[in-house]
Amino acid sequence: MAADPIFPLYTVFSLLGSVLVLLVLTTNFVHQSWNIGVSFLCFWLFCELLTAGINTIIWRDNADLKFYVYCDIISHLHMVTFIVKPACTLLITRRLYKIASLRSVLPPTRREKIVDSAVEWSIGLGLPLLVAGVFYYIVQNARFAILEGSGCGNTIEVSGVSVIAINSWLIILPCTSVFFYCPKIILVLYRLSRETNNFLQSGISVSRPSYLRLFALASVDIVLTFPSGVANIIVDIKSRSPEGAFQFYSGWASTHSDWAPISYTYKELQNMGGWSLLNYDLNRWCSVILSLVIFALFGLTAEARATYRRGFYAICKPFGLRPPPNPQNLGVSELTHDPLHFSKGTEDETCPSIVVCVVKDDESFPDLERRLVAEEIS
Repeated sequence: MAADPIFPLYTVFSLLGSVLVLLVLTTNFVHQSWNIGVSFLCFWLFCELLTAGINTIIWRDNADLKFYVYCDIISHLHMVTFIVKPACTLLITRRLYKIASLRSVLPPTRREKIVDSAVEWSIGLGLPLLVAGVFYYIVQNARFAILEGSGCGNTIEVSGVSVIAINSWLIILPCTSVFFYCPKIILVLYRLSRETNNFLQSGISVSRPSYLRLFALASVDIVLTFPSGVANIIVDIKSRSPEGAFQFYSGWASTHSDWAPISYTYKELQNMGGWSLLNYDLNRWCSVILSLVIFALFGLTAEARATYRRGFYAICKPFGLRPPPNPQNLGVSELTHDPLHFSKGTEDETCPSIVVCVVKDDESFPDLERRLVAEEIS
């Protein structure tokens, strides 16, 4: 019998969430419409949810210590995703602010692009790897931990150093997004609403719906991540601190002296109190909710649905299943395929079909120039 009373509900949703974010990531790859914050978030959420779903199957009714190398990798992987979620929120809000505050029609210089890319990769990849590697090892009091019902994960000692080195990022990064970038985004949109509206509707690479979807994703991520970070700190200090005493750091030798893997039964987790159970469920369901939100915002657009349709018929093509013809595109297809097509089988072959390209007013050309600048930024 499974230890988790709601099994296999979380397993189903975690595996479903991994598939959904993979679809979004694949759609971005097909259309080459990369937003580095969304791409990082989708990739690491896919890894987290896929492994979490697998873990709940393997350890659904036991807390056995096994698959040591696999658990070593997963414990560090989940630490990366722990930091990646607020880091990607910061990347998204930072990018939105840069788009909203764009004033010049001059494209960014090569040096500016290099600096911008270095900042984004440092926040989105460098910081999570640093925390999951160096910072995590400082406060890692066991090789890994096995929890009945959810499988292998990371384990840290409860101390002031662990709060500063690990848990504080779930407070610092969302607060930076909320108090630094979000007010500036709202202020820019308020002061320059007419200009920003024209800018977002002038055909640039980030349309108004895409801009609003990104802002909605960042807002949801903040709402999920910030309470999770606060709950982690409260629960660690209140429930997991040894002997009820909170110390700054127990020392390197004490932390790494007995470094064997540890395991907990689901009953032991329940005995830790309601706050521990709440924190446990909050941490794992936040990623599931976030994956569903991402798919709802980015996986159901017209472009995404067209990509799914083309992929479906590409897979089914060897079996003889082909997409139905679109009557609206027949004329366009024939003209573009052979723009100088002559009527065959008749005596009069002097009247070719003509394709006319009309350019409207010249005022559209500044928008084209702004479009090129925005593509350089996004």
